Amino acid sequence: MYEHLRHDFIVKLSTDYGRKDIERITAMLDSVIKDYEITNKCTDLVVYENNIPHEVKIYLASKAVEGCSDLTLRNYRVALEKFFDAVKKAPQDIETNDIRLYLATYKIQRKVSSRTLDKCRETICGFFTWLFNEDYIPKNPGKSVKPIKYEREPRHALTRLQLERLRRMTKSKLELAIIDVMYSTGCRVSELVNIKLSDLNMDAKTIHIIGKGSKHNTVYLNNNAYISLVDYLAIRKGDSPYLFPRSRYPYEKRSVRSVQRIFDKYKKDLGCSLSPHIIRHTTATLSLQAGMPITQIQKMLNHANVSTTQIYAETLQDDVMQAHKKYVV
Repeated sequence: MYEHLRHDFIVKLSTDYGRKDIERITAMLDSVIKDYEITNKCTDLVVYENNIPHEVKIYLASKAVEGCSDLTLRNYRVALEKFFDAVKKAPQDIETNDIRLYLATYKIQRKVSSRTLDKCRETICGFFTWLFNEDYIPKNPGKSVKPIKYEREPRHALTRLQLERLRRMTKSKLELAIIDVMYSTGCRVSELVNIKLSDLNMDAKTIHIIGKGSKHNTVYLNNNAYISLVDYLAIRKGDSPYLFPRSRYPYEKRSVRSVQRIFDKYKKDLGCSLSPHIIRHTTATLSLQAGMPITQIQKMLNHANVSTTQIYAETLQDDVMQAHKKYVV
């Protein structure tokens, strides 16, 4: 327990003191504290009132250092805040059944899908695994909470015909440029809105992207994307550093939701599921069909593991049928 107190004390000191001063002060603390016994403050009736336990704040800070995106950190914070607000216990007092009961209640009250519920379970149990590994708790209450089973819906990529129909449906040079850049690069929508003009190299037809986990990647523009960008940049307004800012003054950074709305309005006319992520899936699938090696698709999509790429670049049933006719004779 003293080690945790000492760690938090050093964190506080580091904001105002240098390394040598901190070493001197902590040495004095070590010499004095040996005559005292340190115990946890009683938290049986603790109510957080929109605040979260100190351990959660340290956990989020450690995840930020590891490179988690702001959106991921926000989702972690919201999920853990809801959990501790409901159970009204300190992390050290949480038991396995507290987590199970919370998940069961959450599903009934919120009417969420099993997939959403499992994501919630994953976040909560991930936090307690971290607490256990960092020696904040002697036992991991999330270890025995099993994953929640749910049916994974198959991802369906657009065909080349559907992709071309979508391109021709667009009503502005901005929309066409966004669709063409997303397809050509396979970038995530969160990566798209963060692209800056300085990341774009029109001579080399490349874009520098910072993806999940702050991983840097260079992606490439095909002819459609290049021409669409030339046309868009010719009419682009404002002096925003971002490639695709909002279209009206003061030309602030575009939100992820505003890009999603572009796809939402063409979904009905196209007659199929449509979203920014489906464009990314289409990039992987059509590239695989054209013969691009899976390892190169992995690099383009900035995936850490090739198994993740294989989920996006699934083999379509038509390919299996054609292969069967060719090889199974």
